[in-house]
Amino acid sequence: PRVAPSMNAGIIPFCACVLGLLALVLAYWQATSRGDEPTGLKNLPDITHCVLKQPERGVFLSLFMPACMLMAGTWAMGAATTKWAWKLGLMACALLIVGEAMLDEHPNWTVHTIGATGFFLFSMAAQCMRAWSPAGELPASLAAKRVIAIFNLAVLVLDGVLAALKQPSWESNLCEWTLAFSVIAYHATFAVDLANARITLIM
Repeated sequence: PRVAPSMNAGIIPFCACVLGLLALVLAYWQATSRGDEPTGLKNLPDITHCVLKQPERGVFLSLFMPACMLMAGTWAMGAATTKWAWKLGLMACALLIVGEAMLDEHPNWTVHTIGATGFFLFSMAAQCMRAWSPAGELPASLAAKRVIAIFNLAVLVLDGVLAALKQPSWESNLCEWTLAFSVIAYHATFAVDLANARITLIM
């Protein structure tokens, strides 16, 4: 009998993490090296303002949009083993895609803000659900999920407190960058979970 084409499932979250990481790092590097945004911790811009101009925006979206879709695909692979976490994960990715699609020189800030904020909130909920309703993770992967989920919640609360106290914008921006990288770190645990699984094309 013919063997159906298949691929290692861990490649999906791995590629999502690599593309997402490259998008963020290159966006900041391009924006600051070109002089579009200032350098230094106390001048730290938020992620959005690093990608409003070209060529930063083109590079960012070319890498980040596929990363978001691969993240959504990874969450979807948990549909058989998690009841709600994968749905919240998909919703988070969909919101982020819509929010990032608004980026240009004159963004629709309302839609972008709803998309980006919704992504973080739904991601935090999905992460906590998956971390405390495990679906066969290895002990090390499960422990990492719980540590990262708690850390992300702490940063999210800190960001809200800083905003309420009207602290300098760079502090809130630092929280945003930290959350972006920690979400990628959480997603990397899925590459470990799926290292021995395969995706098969059913004809």
